[in-house]
Amino acid sequence: MLHVVIADDENRICRLIRMLGHWEQFGMQVDGMASNGPEAIDLLTKNHTDILITDIRMPGISGLELIAQAHGLNPELRFIVISGYADFSYAQEAISLGVSGYLLKPVNEQELNDTLEKIASEIGRKNEREQALRTAVQENEENLDKVKAALALDLIHGVVRDYSSSALKKQNRIETGKGRFLVFCIKADEKACSNPDRIRRGAFDTAQRLVKTELAPFVYDLAVASSGSILCGVILEKNGEERRVDSALRRSIVSLQAQNDVFGKWNFTMGAGERCEIPQDLPASFRHAQMAVGDRILHGCGRLYQMDADTAGLDVQPLLVRFWEQAANAVELKDLAGIDAAVRDLRRGCAGCMNARGWEYFQVVKTVIGCSSQELQLPAMKELTDRGFRALENSSTADEVFTAASQYYRELIGAISQGEKELDERPIRLARRYIMEHYAEPLTLEEVSEIAGLVPNYFSSQFKKVTGDGFAHYLIGVRMDAAKRYLQQTSLPVSEIAGRVGYNDVKYFTKTFIKLNGIKPTVFRKLYG
Repeated sequence: MLHVVIADDENRICRLIRMLGHWEQFGMQVDGMASNGPEAIDLLTKNHTDILITDIRMPGISGLELIAQAHGLNPELRFIVISGYADFSYAQEAISLGVSGYLLKPVNEQELNDTLEKIASEIGRKNEREQALRTAVQENEENLDKVKAALALDLIHGVVRDYSSSALKKQNRIETGKGRFLVFCIKADEKACSNPDRIRRGAFDTAQRLVKTELAPFVYDLAVASSGSILCGVILEKNGEERRVDSALRRSIVSLQAQNDVFGKWNFTMGAGERCEIPQDLPASFRHAQMAVGDRILHGCGRLYQMDADTAGLDVQPLLVRFWEQAANAVELKDLAGIDAAVRDLRRGCAGCMNARGWEYFQVVKTVIGCSSQELQLPAMKELTDRGFRALENSSTADEVFTAASQYYRELIGAISQGEKELDERPIRLARRYIMEHYAEPLTLEEVSEIAGLVPNYFSSQFKKVTGDGFAHYLIGVRMDAAKRYLQQTSLPVSEIAGRVGYNDVKYFTKTFIKLNGIKPTVFRKLYG
């Protein structure tokens, strides 16, 4: 049984999460709920906990501070962070702390349970791997490469229970206390083919031979393992051999990339983190190695990239706010050219920052894909989103990264169009476009029906038939959606937001907002801004 603690300063959010989770299905139980960080730490101290679900903003100590303290209590604890759209900078920090899931408010039942299922599966696989390793050692059926491969995965994921020199030597045949550790990873950008597993195995077998041959004179030990599209390795290098080790890694990745004709034109890139004096620091080094390979989209594949800190140069929030505004209108109007323009604008914004790293490009595009998947409920949404993430993950250039974003939104628009009835819809589309562009003005049914080319009575009935909503109610909905975006993404006063969405009377705007959303605009901003 996996044990869960929920922390949020709003008790109703805690209760909602407890109600939405399919706990028994995933072999979990909720042991307690905390309204602040100290209460959560108290629960974690008193009980063995496997998963902590926490709000990113709480009084006393923030969710990020709570994660850092909780990780010190239990390095194997998994974290799910809950927050609003405006917290992207916090999301970046949460990702750097190694959280397992990042959910947006309001919490969606499907997203929550997908994340819980993923974590349960990861913990199950980890336990199976540990049990398999114990069995292999106990039965003396040691295949040294396999044992060290399991060790490499455990070291870089921080799940080794005993880091003492004697334990590592006895269980894994690796000696510490002489030289420093270094983590590297090789990223394979997969291309469409009939048998990707076979190509990946062949490429990684070749990569292991190259790395072992090149590094042999300069290291005490080497452990290599594959995980999905990444081959990762842990090096224990000899003192004073840093430059030779770096050169050996460069020769290895250059040789592998030179053979990409053999491997279906796949591209390969190597990343390396900072050197570590103790094995406990390897998870952070591995994270930096993974981030470093993102630089391939800026400077090319077949190279070694190194990163020794969580460096970020991109101010992403203004870029995302602008993109979401453009993309929302384009999706609503099914405007493919508008989507392409929004993605080009996003790319220009990223390229305009000279200090941006490649991993930041990936994170920005991953965010614009992931957030739209949470907003829309379509039958093909999960398949479409997974396809978008796969295309992004296997991008070798900046062109491919942003093409993945454009293609995703183009397919999204296609999926929406496929689900809609097209009969008699063109006039209503014109009307909806006009409403989207002029909702801040004092629109009337007569004015919009004239734009649509229909008489008011017929327009009114057709509008409700196509949209499922009456004209007046639909207009209010558009204005309220715009108001919510302003509340989430800007710090404008409520009175100015009211004017921007077509209300001259802020009291009437507030009354309408409460009627549709159940809360005041100021409260909405506190909850979701």
